[in-house]
Amino acid sequence: MQKLLCLILAWITYTAGAQTPAVAVADSLYQIGDYSRAIQLLNSLPPKNPTLLSRLARAYQSQGNDVQAMEHYRRAIALDSSLIVSRDALGKLLISNAQFQEAATLYESLLDAYPKNAQFHYQRARAYQYLATRDTVQPLIYDQWAIDAFSKAVALDSSHFKAMYELGKIELKARNYPMVEQLGKKVLAQAPDHIEMLGLMGQNYSARQFYRDAIPYYERLLDLGQRSQFLHEKLGMAYYQTRFYELAVEQYLAALAYAPQDDQLHLILAKLYGHLSNLERAEYHAKQALFYKDLPLDEEYFTLGNTYKLQKKFGSAIAQFQKALEENPDHEKAFYALAVSADNYYKDRKAVIALYENYLEKYGDRNPYLKQLTEERVTMLREEVFMAADKQ
Repeated sequence: MQKLLCLILAWITYTAGAQTPAVAVADSLYQIGDYSRAIQLLNSLPPKNPTLLSRLARAYQSQGNDVQAMEHYRRAIALDSSLIVSRDALGKLLISNAQFQEAATLYESLLDAYPKNAQFHYQRARAYQYLATRDTVQPLIYDQWAIDAFSKAVALDSSHFKAMYELGKIELKARNYPMVEQLGKKVLAQAPDHIEMLGLMGQNYSARQFYRDAIPYYERLLDLGQRSQFLHEKLGMAYYQTRFYELAVEQYLAALAYAPQDDQLHLILAKLYGHLSNLERAEYHAKQALFYKDLPLDEEYFTLGNTYKLQKKFGSAIAQFQKALEENPDHEKAFYALAVSADNYYKDRKAVIALYENYLEKYGDRNPYLKQLTEERVTMLREEVFMAADKQ
């Protein structure tokens, strides 16, 4: 019996001594990115203690094998719940693998022990956010829990930019624009080139139609090398609304490179080129918008008709305005533009008067200025008809 005990002690001493340099080698392999050989070496070492299991989990995670990583983190934590770093790593993996309920439970338990850890509040909030999109029974409850957890993270760490950005997104969706501005300025005061918050501030001002205020944020994103259809469209619209038409064209053309068949981009470009009196390009993009549109086409027909009207191609304009009204009989601008084009094209003055009177009957009370102009023009046309009758 004594001899057997000595043999056991000797084996333990031997394996413990052998494991230490082997683990060091595995760590070195991990550091240089040779994850497969690190895993192979760690798997060859008995016994599997919590520290060794955590090392294996980390290597599997770096290799991209999330399933094995989560399994080994769970085994390590089951043996030693004090492995806080491993528990946090598992929580993040659970979120990235859509196991939100387990992640929320894990971070709740971590917060029982570490209630002032801002990062744990942030991760719990992320889990709640995703649960809100999955739960059909109480999504609003999870939404509120997420807001509370993000807010707690910010309260504990005023430089937790990720939590502040997530809160900003929630507040923007809720149209709480002053709060978004407050959060954005706080982040950008500490990190002026924070990509996400620059974008959020631009969107916040765009949503309020403060386009001049939005422009510098979008422009800064471009300076920082950011490119996307969304960014080009947002900046393009800001330029459009502040009448920087040439700059707007540049941005919408850049957006069009991402989606060449986007009818709305073509439609806006047609309008912009119209403002710039580049009627050839306006006509081209209006026709492209019509070609790619698969929904009601009234606005596209109107834009093309307006382009023809500006070119003084009144016959073509009339045809497009009539198509617009077929698509949408309540298109006020098309009604008026049809009458004006007919006034410049039809020899039959009575037909023109009828078109103007149709407009007045349907829309006369909406725009006092146009009503006055139209009534004055109708009076002049009636005098023309009367004078022509006298000559006969």
